[in-house]
Amino acid sequence: MIQILHYNIFNGFGGEEDRIAAFVDYLADHSYDLLALNEYRIEDHRMRQRLEKIGYSHGIVNTTARAANRSAFFSRRPFKPIFADADFRLVQIEIDGLELVNYHASPHGVEAVLQEADRWLSTLKESRNLAVMGDFNSLSWRDEAKFRYDHPAQAIAARYLRGGKVSYDFIRRLEANGLADLDDGHSPDNWSIPTAIARPGEVDWRARIDYAFARLDEHHTGSSRVLKEPFFDLLSDHYPVAVSINRSVHV
Repeated sequence: MIQILHYNIFNGFGGEEDRIAAFVDYLADHSYDLLALNEYRIEDHRMRQRLEKIGYSHGIVNTTARAANRSAFFSRRPFKPIFADADFRLVQIEIDGLELVNYHASPHGVEAVLQEADRWLSTLKESRNLAVMGDFNSLSWRDEAKFRYDHPAQAIAARYLRGGKVSYDFIRRLEANGLADLDDGHSPDNWSIPTAIARPGEVDWRARIDYAFARLDEHHTGSSRVLKEPFFDLLSDHYPVAVSINRSVHV
């Protein structure tokens, strides 16, 4: 089993010492094998140093992304880097026969997200055991009725609209590539935004934009869930996602 915590840490927790320390203390009391972080700030060495002290001694960051916020993996065990050299926020590794992608989609709208997808989804077609996780800045059709994505368009931020209508195109593109949502969408409270931290332009609505998708063989199963613990309310404007990938002992 591999336990992963995906988390958009909101501009590297703003570099605030108390938030960094609280997060690392939380990790010290839990048993995640891997961290998949979005909005990691590479210039803030305090977090990296703290993570190393609690056992996350292996790490990789997409240092070439044009934005200040990067995607990163940190692990308690060695892994094989596959890809971390792109002008958008994506990093890929291999561990225990699994390929893992941490992707922070463009915040500049559906068309930008789809253009990015065209560039990297095709490279994953041969991957047999694959999980893709991250802040996808996209809405899922599975959540449409639950979170009332049928609001008038003006109530939903423009980044989720295409042609004036709510778009599920990116999620459907993942599914067309054989990737399945590890959170089946049935949980009544699996939104990942907002927390107690306000998000400008996104008022009075809930949405799931943080996900884990996977394409697994018959020897593996996976699941994910949004962690709605009050502890996270003031750390970031996102709730984290816990991801589990299990391998059958009868292989």
